[in-house]
Amino acid sequence: MVKDTILEKIKNQLHPTHIEVVNESYKHKGPPNAESHFHVVVVSNHWEQVSRIGRSRQIHEILREELAGPVHALSLRLYTENEWNERQNEAAPSPQCRGGDGRHQ
Repeated sequence: MVKDTILEKIKNQLHPTHIEVVNESYKHKGPPNAESHFHVVVVSNHWEQVSRIGRSRQIHEILREELAGPVHALSLRLYTENEWNERQNEAAPSPQCRGGDGRHQ
């Protein structure tokens, strides 16, 4: 499963203290068992001195093969431990879909 691959690759590279990978493909056009749209939350002190764009670049590099293949979209929420605690351990939701078959939520 693509979700499991995403989890393992991020865990192996960043050793996060918290990680969530949610398959949001059901919100978009495609077959019911699709694995193309994911919401990913990663908390890691690895990012203490890394900009937000730098964090995104790291995730995109880790998931290069998946992004070149089955993954069409990633909603990334990437935090340090302090940022995560300031948010009271809750990430912002993914943005609404702007296309597809009208399954806006």
